[in-house]
Amino acid sequence: MARKLMPAVLLVLLVGCRNSQPKPVAPAFRAVKPVAPLSGKVRAHVRLLGRNHKITKSGSVILELKLMNVSNADTIVYNELEQGWLVVIEVLGDNGVYKRAPMMDELRKGRGGKYHYACLPPGGFAGRQYLIRPSDPWWGLEPAKYKIRVVYRNSYEPCVASPCFTDKDLDVLKDKAVVPLLTGMIASNVAEFEVVKE
Repeated sequence: MARKLMPAVLLVLLVGCRNSQPKPVAPAFRAVKPVAPLSGKVRAHVRLLGRNHKITKSGSVILELKLMNVSNADTIVYNELEQGWLVVIEVLGDNGVYKRAPMMDELRKGRGGKYHYACLPPGGFAGRQYLIRPSDPWWGLEPAKYKIRVVYRNSYEPCVASPCFTDKDLDVLKDKAVVPLLTGMIASNVAEFEVVKE
C-alpha cells in the first residue's frame, strides 16, 4: 500500500513546489512619505500630453505637472519648477531600469529668479511642461514600458517678494521683503508611456 501511495505523494509534492514559485513582482517606485505642511494643502498631478504615448527612442513625450491647492485657503508655493531643483522627475521601466533627472544646482548660481512664487487660491494651480526624450544622455531609455512621476520638495521658507528689491531694500525691509512659502515634499500620481523600436 505504501509503495502505491509513493508516486502519488511525489506528484503532489512536485506540483505543490512548482506552484509555490514566487510570481515576478512589477517594479515600483520607492515610497515617498509626504511631508507637511505642503502635503496637506497641495497635490502634484502629472499627465502626458497627446494621444499617442508610444514613442521611438528618437521621439519625445511632453510631461505636464500641476501643483494644485486642495485646501480651503490661499496657499503660496515656490514656483521655480525647472527639472532638477525643486522638481525631480523619476522614470521606472518594466525592465527594472530606474532613472531620475540630474540635479541642476549649478543653474541656480547667479540667477535672480528667487522671487518666483505663486499664490494659489483654493482650487488654483501652477504648472510646467517638460520634454522627455528617451535618447537624452541622462535618460538613455531602451524599448520598454515606463512609469513616470514627479517628486516636488521645498525647504526654502521665505521667498523675495519682488524682483525690484535690491540688496539694500532687503536689508531695510527685512521680513517685510519676503513671502512665506509652504515647505515639505509630495509625490505625484504616475503616468505611463512606452518606448518602441524604430
